[in-house]
Amino acid sequence: TDKKAMKENYLRSQRFKMDVVCLLPLDFFYFKVGVNPLLRFPRCLKYMAFFEFNNRLEAILSKAYIYRVIRTTAYLLYSLHVNSCLYYWASAYEGLGSTTWVYDGKGNSYIRCYYWAVKTLITIGGLPDPKTLFEIVFQLLNYFTGVFAFSVMIGQMRDVVGAATAGQTYYRSCMDSTIKYMNFYKIPKTVQNRVKTWYEYTWHSQGMLDESELLVQLPDKMRLDIAIDVNYNIVSKVALFQGCDRQMIFDMLKRLRSVVYLPNDYVCKKGEIGREMYIIQAGQVQVLGGPDGKTVLVTLKAGSVFGEISLLAAGGGNRRTANVIAHGFANLFILDKKDLNEILVHYPESQKLLRKKAKKMLKNNNKPKDEKGAPGDPLIIPPKAGTPKLFQAALAATGRLGGKGPLAQLRWRLKELKGMQTPQVSVGRMAIWLCFIRHAVVGGGGQGSAKVDFYLFVFGSQGSSFSPIPPKSPVHQRSPVTSHKACAHLGEEIFSKSSDSLVTIRVISAAQKDEEILAAEILEKDEGEKEEK
Repeated sequence: TDKKAMKENYLRSQRFKMDVVCLLPLDFFYFKVGVNPLLRFPRCLKYMAFFEFNNRLEAILSKAYIYRVIRTTAYLLYSLHVNSCLYYWASAYEGLGSTTWVYDGKGNSYIRCYYWAVKTLITIGGLPDPKTLFEIVFQLLNYFTGVFAFSVMIGQMRDVVGAATAGQTYYRSCMDSTIKYMNFYKIPKTVQNRVKTWYEYTWHSQGMLDESELLVQLPDKMRLDIAIDVNYNIVSKVALFQGCDRQMIFDMLKRLRSVVYLPNDYVCKKGEIGREMYIIQAGQVQVLGGPDGKTVLVTLKAGSVFGEISLLAAGGGNRRTANVIAHGFANLFILDKKDLNEILVHYPESQKLLRKKAKKMLKNNNKPKDEKGAPGDPLIIPPKAGTPKLFQAALAATGRLGGKGPLAQLRWRLKELKGMQTPQVSVGRMAIWLCFIRHAVVGGGGQGSAKVDFYLFVFGSQGSSFSPIPPKSPVHQRSPVTSHKACAHLGEEIFSKSSDSLVTIRVISAAQKDEEILAAEILEKDEGEKEEK
């Protein structure tokens, strides 16, 4: 682009010397010798400008093969023009109408000479035989030149047309070979029709079957420039790659490959291992879910990205969580996980950032949503009912009285059981009533006798319910031990008993259908036994 350097380069070139010669003012010799076309011959030295014009015109045309066909046809017509001029010159040299071979001077001289030149170069035949030695030599040279020049031009025309239709020829060859293969193995017609549709759509939409083949011969920098213009705006919007090294994204753009999906083709299936990220170039895809796996959750359009977490997720996080199908014809760019790992080796900081983002995105996707149903909707698993207020008041009063007595011991036991229990599932609403039944002395009142207080907890339920089962734990002093069902009487079930048999909790079926009675028995040994211990 430096004008001074361009000027120096032109002055030192062979082209400058030829331009000076062709611009010599030889036309002034017309005043002395008359009009002579040979004085304009130096202008032919500008032939290099003609070829430069052709090269530049082909570079800017989108369909250069059309211009090549026109140019080759012009070469052929110009060769016939030159041959007709030579024939007229030979006829004038021999004398017009002197023999049957030369032009007789009748009619339009150019049309008749051009007709003779066409028949000679194409070797059609039917021309009068030459008579003189000059005519014989001239005719032989015409035949040799015609055969050589005409064959060269026809061959060039064939090459031009062949180059223009090379892609179409390759497409037809691949399609014919594929159809032959499917017919040989008796592939179903439905599959064959889909394969044919894929070939036809890919060819008509892209003009080629694999566009990556066109960029293989280009330098790495040029491939990068093309990839940036085509894909950078889409990839730069991916949340996973925001904040990464810009050069890493450039290297990643060169690894993208284009794939065409037919309508209702599965792009990825739920549960399969994810090894690719997809960028929608054209068309739409649908994400399916629901109980039947056919409910359309969302429709992604051109410019959307999905599957990016699978590139970096480890363990089970790289499995597809939904089915994705093509909604109509879809052109997608695919980035393979292997290619991304090869790139990240050279960018450790970006690798750390990507893994951190992938874990965060995966955690957010797996986090359950806290969604509240509409008012009036039935609760499948409602929250567990709290402790009845009456029972809480009784326990609180016992604590204020000094923490003595059987109810205080029950309060302490319930605290111990509450710390050991695990969350249980209950369905429906539960109503609980606390009733004091009686106070009795077991053992006749003497030594070894015990005082027993009976408290009844009446449960009234609406709907189904599940009895809570305490978790298993090591047996130790004062810890509850689950009793076997066989030890209980008919209609009564021992739910839990402490290891020293001081506290026993029973579940008794009530008269009503949806009610059960929870009885708590607290034994109190007499003072004599306590002193012995």
